[in-house]
Amino acid sequence: MFWFISGLFVLGALCGAAIRMMIFVIVLLVAAAIVIAASANHGAGAILLNAVITVVTLQIGYAAGLILRTAMRSRWERSPAPRSEPVRAPFSEKPH
Repeated sequence: MFWFISGLFVLGALCGAAIRMMIFVIVLLVAAAIVIAASANHGAGAILLNAVITVVTLQIGYAAGLILRTAMRSRWERSPAPRSEPVRAPFSEKPH
């Protein structure tokens, strides 16, 4: 069960880092349908519990992916640090 939850978290994180919200909603619905179909023999309580665990794990992973994407974007867009030395330019004549 631990590996299944870890896989769902990673799937949610990948969706958050790379995919937009509408596709993630489809991933959530498909995952819930798979869990409901797989847990049909275990009773209503088990179906509900498994579906909630699946959806919550995917949402937490999605939030982690969004945070990761935002952190990476801020590192890419950060301006370079100011130089301590002035930039040397070659001497040239000024046009008159």
